[in-house]
Amino acid sequence: MLATTLDVLSEPMPSDDDLDEIHEWALVNDKGFKMLLRYLWPGASLQNKDRAKALIEEYIKIKFEKYYIAREGSFSYYPGAAHATSTAPAE
Repeated sequence: MLATTLDVLSEPMPSDDDLDEIHEWALVNDKGFKMLLRYLWPGASLQNKDRAKALIEEYIKIKFEKYYIAREGSFSYYPGAAHATSTAPAE
């Protein structure tokens, strides 16, 4: 199960113009990393832990490069968006 999880998490991010595929990729990665760390991590070999760490590092880099809007100090739901996605309730 661990090997399959790592294989799935190593899939590259789809192109920026395919929002449906990006959404699916993000959901798979978010849920996959949670499952990996919660349930599979304790029994993982050092080699698999190293591979997982590299995948997590790459995922975080992608999230910051494509979703983080520095001037607003927040993230967008969509890669390359002009503005961050507001999660604050409307006044």
